Amino acid sequence: MSIKGFIGFWSFSGTKPTAKTMGDAYKETITNGVSIDNERYTIVVSKDFLSEISEDSTEIEIGKCDSSEAYSMMTIIKMNKQEFFAKRDHWGTRTLYYCLVNNGFYFSSDIRFILSLPIEGVERYDENALIESATLGYILSQEKTLFAHIKQIPRNFRMSWKDGNFNIDRDTILSGDKDRFNSFDDAYEAFSATFKEVVASAAGIKGAKAFLLSGGMDSSALAIAASESIGKIDTISFASENNTEDVYFAKQLATCIKSNHTIIRFDETKALYKLPEFLNSIENLELEGIFSPLGGFAYYLLCDEVKKMGYEIIFPGEGADEILGGYYWQLTHTFGFVDRLKSLTKHTNVQTVINTMFPDTEERSFYREMAYYFLQGTALTNYHLSCVEHSAKAFDMLNYPTFMSGSLYKVIKDVPMEWLCDGDKTKLLLRCFLLSYLSDIGLAELVTRKKQAMPSVVPNSFNRQINALALMGAELSKNPYSDILKGNKASILMLDIFHKYYTLRPLEKIDLDEWRDDVERIKRNEYFIHW
Repeated sequence: MSIKGFIGFWSFSGTKPTAKTMGDAYKETITNGVSIDNERYTIVVSKDFLSEISEDSTEIEIGKCDSSEAYSMMTIIKMNKQEFFAKRDHWGTRTLYYCLVNNGFYFSSDIRFILSLPIEGVERYDENALIESATLGYILSQEKTLFAHIKQIPRNFRMSWKDGNFNIDRDTILSGDKDRFNSFDDAYEAFSATFKEVVASAAGIKGAKAFLLSGGMDSSALAIAASESIGKIDTISFASENNTEDVYFAKQLATCIKSNHTIIRFDETKALYKLPEFLNSIENLELEGIFSPLGGFAYYLLCDEVKKMGYEIIFPGEGADEILGGYYWQLTHTFGFVDRLKSLTKHTNVQTVINTMFPDTEERSFYREMAYYFLQGTALTNYHLSCVEHSAKAFDMLNYPTFMSGSLYKVIKDVPMEWLCDGDKTKLLLRCFLLSYLSDIGLAELVTRKKQAMPSVVPNSFNRQINALALMGAELSKNPYSDILKGNKASILMLDIFHKYYTLRPLEKIDLDEWRDDVERIKRNEYFIHW
């Protein structure tokens, strides 16, 4: 079930690198893996991949497990002596990176493996990606990574080399039929039935399962449907002094569905020393922007604890907001959301893109729908899905975003916007589903209250600690990208840490003592990194 990673090379001309080149880069992370050396390609895969290998072809499937629904959330790679083909799933749940070279291209499940190869300039940062990350909190361009020469196949795209041509093309797009349902009730019935089927299908995956229960609508709906399919499930909440109300409602629901419920407490001391590990695992930066970066960090810390408890599969509520119209920005703060996007990207080339997406208008419903599709784009792929997927993968667990299933989206894409959020309430379909269960057990308030969300798990005191550390660290930092990062102290510190502990040594494990010493250096206003 666990997935470590792979790296490969496919040649345009038949001139391959030596297997030793990639073997050396990968040897510290692979255990009992397989090295395949063919006429046009060389590939090294970990033992965890379900790979089909024959004399003339190789096939790799990333993310496959025992459920047909899971099969739709995966990357498929096929190659032989004549052609190469790779397909990324509809939502971009499983990443696939590549780097073009003179006689072919490297491809990998992890940036670190490409970054470690002796390719001239491969470690150079993409300044536009840094700008996007520093302003929005994630990389807006689907094909980019933080590194100029390392790209990713965008979600729902396919990559191929055949008959002398290298292409990256969009796969089939599921267009919506807004006349499919005659009424909201018809749409709800289709959603409810499909949601139950999807959860039941996911419940059949083999392995110890943990259902994250945050006290909000998304995770609650998932836990209710799972308890109906499986019976007694295991639920887990992440708690701190900041999210006591969330934890209260999670515990109340757990009691009602009779789940085995565990509450994990945020450990402030441990969290500080997990920061470089977190950046290494997600292979990206968590900066300021439209999302709180603390949510991703909290998810990573939670995955660490969940793995220690012996679980192999995590079921989060990720993706429900983007698919079901759940962000409050799409309602009373619709204009505020767009104004904030334009303000954050001011004086950068990102603002041109934002202005094109959101032209000036007084029509609130127009902005609401545009915000909906904007949040389904790279906000979902390059922020939420990437972060939660890599966080689970860091601890050899499978992350299963149930709301992203293909069959569920086939229903949602046909639902008119006003039936998803009407200007007063968000996630109308999910509200109806929950109220059909919660009203009878006295927990209807769970649906109507405002959840504090994952970033709230991180205590205010820890947030202040990070900001204070960033303020001290940025004072002496010689980060050459300070201006691009708009002088933001937290962004400068994150890139300093990322550069020292990841870019300069991508395959090395974090030395905890070294990071502890660096923290003390920062506190003493001493320089801790050489650019």
